[in-house]
Amino acid sequence: MEQKKCPSCSWVNSDTFNFCPNCGKRLKKVPPSTSISIQLGIYLISLLFPPWGLVSAFKYLFQKEEKAKVVGMVALILTIASLGFSMWLATQLLASPFFNQMMTQVDQLQRIGY
Repeated sequence: MEQKKCPSCSWVNSDTFNFCPNCGKRLKKVPPSTSISIQLGIYLISLLFPPWGLVSAFKYLFQKEEKAKVVGMVALILTIASLGFSMWLATQLLASPFFNQMMTQVDQLQRIGY
């Protein structure tokens, strides 16, 4: 296990420490959490609010930890799948007879001044 000095107080710390136990200075960037509850939240955002899923996907994809990269990849796949489904659903709605009937009624209302 390597040791390095804190740039603030020169306390000798383990290379695995994120913060200096002597002065509290950050020694290295803290990796994002990959707990089950965080993963579920990321996956729900990716499915329900697809564009926002890209934020978490890229945040986790560019981490050193392998588990974080997997979380990012799953979030990216779910986001792309959700966007694809949303686009398919929108095209189906626009091509539906219900939508055509509604647009016909809007045209009729516009003609009479509404």
